[in-house]
Amino acid sequence: MNYERGKMSIFPLAMNTADKYDVVFIGDVVPNYRNSHLPNLFNNDYVFLFTTMLNQDKDSYWYGHVNIDLVRHDQLSYFNHHLRERGDFHVLGDESLILNDFLELVPEKTEKGIQIIAHLKKQNILGKDYRTVKMVKNFQVLLLSENKGKRYDNYPILELGPEFQAEIEFAEATQRCYDLNDSTLILKGVADRNKRNPEVINAVEVVQEALNKDINDAEVKKDQAFERYLEYKRRLSYIHKSTGF
Repeated sequence: MNYERGKMSIFPLAMNTADKYDVVFIGDVVPNYRNSHLPNLFNNDYVFLFTTMLNQDKDSYWYGHVNIDLVRHDQLSYFNHHLRERGDFHVLGDESLILNDFLELVPEKTEKGIQIIAHLKKQNILGKDYRTVKMVKNFQVLLLSENKGKRYDNYPILELGPEFQAEIEFAEATQRCYDLNDSTLILKGVADRNKRNPEVINAVEVVQEALNKDINDAEVKKDQAFERYLEYKRRLSYIHKSTGF
């Protein structure tokens, strides 16, 4: 699959000067199962990007807030000035990784296999007006889990936390739309080069008709994937950090 390259100038995802960025590669601790796409995904394509609001007044309601994103390797560059100034790169190993007072990554070994948990600490949950702190909570966010004991019960041997799975599915659905639209441009080029050949033109029209159906189907699936992704954003309090949702 040919992925559209990200624009390095727009990453990290936030542009707030109060943000601290931690890019974490987890591929070394993901078990290498051949019947799962996740080992390849995390060895070759994706890293976790943790953004913590640190460089501001400690009395701020937002101080210490942590956001989590999945980002493709090719959308990040050490030479991005945001990462140079306020970013660190890490490789998760077998031991816990303490990134700051508000964030710790813990690879846990359970009877089902490994689980990678992000511990978000002392997170302010704000009121509807975003001007008052209603409570302070700790969160344990599942990044990835192994399901050795459930592999014959229709459980995947490896799975992401559901919100991150939704994020990946939306990214893949979006890429599918890009690829299909690229195919349309290729067909147009074939038609332009063979304007005087009716057999080629007829064949291109038949393929284009089928391709248009695939494009429509892909757009519907992309919209559905986006809605699932947004639903997690709306539902999970560790993401929106407000009682107003």
